[in-house]
Amino acid sequence: MGSATVVSKTISDFRNHCFEDGDKFRYAVIVPQSTLSGLDDTAEYEYVELSAPGAETDGTLAQIIAFSDDHDVAEFSTDEGRPWACIRTRLQREIGLDPEGGDDDENMSVVVRECDTETLDALNVHRVSAWEQEDRDITTEGLAGYISARDMDGADALERGDVCELINPKTGSRIQLPIETYDHKNRTDNTIRINGITRKLLRVDSKDEGEDNEVRLRILTDVEEAETTLERASKWLGRRFVDYSYSNFRVLPGYDRDEGRNVVRMNEDAMKGLGIEENDRVLLSWMRGTKKRRNVRCQSGWEEDTALEPETAPESSYGEEESLSVRIPSTERDNLNISVGDSIQIRRDMRYQAGKQVSLSAFGILGVIVGTGQLINMIFQRITLGYVVSAVTIVLVLSVLTVWLVMNPIRQQCRTPE
Repeated sequence: MGSATVVSKTISDFRNHCFEDGDKFRYAVIVPQSTLSGLDDTAEYEYVELSAPGAETDGTLAQIIAFSDDHDVAEFSTDEGRPWACIRTRLQREIGLDPEGGDDDENMSVVVRECDTETLDALNVHRVSAWEQEDRDITTEGLAGYISARDMDGADALERGDVCELINPKTGSRIQLPIETYDHKNRTDNTIRINGITRKLLRVDSKDEGEDNEVRLRILTDVEEAETTLERASKWLGRRFVDYSYSNFRVLPGYDRDEGRNVVRMNEDAMKGLGIEENDRVLLSWMRGTKKRRNVRCQSGWEEDTALEPETAPESSYGEEESLSVRIPSTERDNLNISVGDSIQIRRDMRYQAGKQVSLSAFGILGVIVGTGQLINMIFQRITLGYVVSAVTIVLVLSVLTVWLVMNPIRQQCRTPE
């Protein structure tokens, strides 16, 4: 496997013309085209390993991107001719560098190594709607990519239901979906069937829509452990009492004013689809596991922000491209290891919704408890074991039923948006 050594710099060390539109916002290593060309078996937007020289541990996995054609290698390199690479500060720390330790080029050197990631390359995109299957939404979340059983069997590390990464090889945009097989007379190998929303998010076409109709599938080997029993129980109760809608959104750069404020922005129609209101909290999920999840507050965008709110829009633009976009500031993107152009899953925070609704109905719930106590006192003339057991049981049952009824409007919000 080939390798190259570069000197790590941050965005501020380069000029805007060095980047393609949006490249400087990526959580990746951006190198001169000559450096990328020197890695014979690696193309743009594929993954490489980044490590400090002499490091004994495995390198940090990241996408590799080339600077724009206007980038001048000679201008942005050391006196010895070693090229500079743009790497975000958080990624520098993951590699093992010390961004605050000064501009010593030797201390900021990074080795870029080619690596073998398990992928299925050049999968032709087909529409999900082109075939019929009664139980095609058989995954937990009901959203998946479908490949042939032969392609599934040809990948040793891939099993049905595994979450994999789909990548647009021309833009580097990514989305993570469960992968399933399907059985249909028109099934073919080296293809993947995904729905229209997923194709829009990745900006790919189906075979009969256009020429950009290929994706790369990367099998994730760094997915964290499954949910614990307590987490599964909490989620089960949350779905029964609060419930949630989820959707995938394409990541746009956040506003400068939102940096460090734990805030993301989307338009009103997108909020309705999630069953949330202004300033409600949502969960951003990039990979399974709590380390790739963020709890943030959701607010609407500025009126003049046509990327979220078009200048001329129908009464409701739900389902249009603007409603598939979310503005996430760099502080939150870095915590999730995502880039502008990626697509991330968002759902409302069930605990927040439950707390908000229960607090509004606290007096009603308290009235049920007090009324239940008075009813029990009428039935029992003195305190006995039967009195205690009956009182606790009845209060618990009625309290749970009351909370369930109180939460009904919240459950309906995420099921049938207006």
